[in-house]
Amino acid sequence: MITLFYMGIVLLGPALAIKAVLGFPVIWSILIVCGVSVIYTTIGGFKAVIWADVFQGVVMLIGLLAVLIKGTIESGGPSEVFRLGEEGRRLDMWNFDPDPRVRHTFFTLIFGGFTTMIGRALEQASMQRVFSVPKMRDAQKLLYIAGPMVTITMGIACFQGLVAYAYYSKLACDPLAARRITNPNQIIPLLVIDMFSSYPGMSGLYMASLCSASFSTLSSGYGSLSAQTVKDFIEPLTNIQSEKAKLFIAKLSVVLYGSISVGISILLSSLSGSFISIVIGLLGSISGPVTGMILLAALVPFANSKGALIGTLFGLSLTSWITAGRILSPTLMNTPTLPPAPSDNCPITNSTMTPFNYTMEAFIKIDYYKQYEPKGADNIYSLSYIIIGGIGMLTALVVGIIVSWITGCNPAEEGDEIYYINVGAISEKDCRKCCRRSRKMGKFKITSNPEKVPVDDTDKENPRLAVISK
Repeated sequence: MITLFYMGIVLLGPALAIKAVLGFPVIWSILIVCGVSVIYTTIGGFKAVIWADVFQGVVMLIGLLAVLIKGTIESGGPSEVFRLGEEGRRLDMWNFDPDPRVRHTFFTLIFGGFTTMIGRALEQASMQRVFSVPKMRDAQKLLYIAGPMVTITMGIACFQGLVAYAYYSKLACDPLAARRITNPNQIIPLLVIDMFSSYPGMSGLYMASLCSASFSTLSSGYGSLSAQTVKDFIEPLTNIQSEKAKLFIAKLSVVLYGSISVGISILLSSLSGSFISIVIGLLGSISGPVTGMILLAALVPFANSKGALIGTLFGLSLTSWITAGRILSPTLMNTPTLPPAPSDNCPITNSTMTPFNYTMEAFIKIDYYKQYEPKGADNIYSLSYIIIGGIGMLTALVVGIIVSWITGCNPAEEGDEIYYINVGAISEKDCRKCCRRSRKMGKFKITSNPEKVPVDDTDKENPRLAVISK
């Protein structure tokens, strides 16, 4: 479910950009992008997805850096970009207001960003790559490289938004105020057109980088969903033994999941607001509790199925209630957009919504929101969208621990040692009380009988690999 929602969101991004650049209908763009990714994922398989991700990642970074460098130069340099961003309140991270209802503060960004990245690291598509390498040391190297690269890429994307604001501040014409675009998610494609209008092919390069980012994510998601379908549903529930039949089902499932994600993307295209807030808000309400369930299983030795199920359902209920309230509450006032860029040089049109009127309306909404005080359940609904996933994760984890402790552990639910993370916070006595898991020499030893089972330490580099080799 999480991956399907995410695929729908990823499909929507390039569709909005293509509409801004070419005026192409959003629905047709969604169908084309999905069709391309489904075709090469189905034909090429996992290895094709990996190599395509590498190539597409290079193209994506080239496009990002081209926009970043050119935009910074046009805006007057890095110091001017940050100065204009500070004046325009685009650097709200340094707001230390502890109120969790404030959209962006230092605390909400750190907490929300941290929990979001945990969820991304533990999702099925990420784990599929980790388990595809032959050795644990290779998996560790993969994560050591991927972690900094994700951080750098996210930093580049954030700075790109800052550059876009600085560029149009220098021009003194906000594109939304001038009605050049109607969706704030189309600002970056418009920036590319404006900056590289005299450079043939550069707009196409950026569109290629944007589509590459989407193709990479879509192919990974469809591949992971098809593998999960075969391993978790087809093999346990059917008697199909033929590898060709399993392969056919896997390919057919890619087409099915692609069709579902197209429907989700079309539904999401009707939502208004920032693209990133839609991604984090909607996905966080689902992925947060699931991440809490995974952490419960990995960190808590006495966790059981009852605790995992009840904790996850409790977290999902809470985040779903908050998300639904944010959308449906008639008394909740949505957080207004930040002040627009200057519009002094925008051309005057015959439209009733002139740049001046647009700017004045934006500031009136901001002033009115400062005086607004939510009441009752609206205090919960107005929580920052970025922390909803973290709330679901902590709720599922805490409730799961409590329920597991109360209901006790079932020896039949014992898992493999390699899936547990020793945090050194649970005493040996507690571990022995639950399923006779003992803590010895810094490792959890798992057994369902009272006899002590020696741990195989033949692999000096990583003793846990001995468990796999058995």
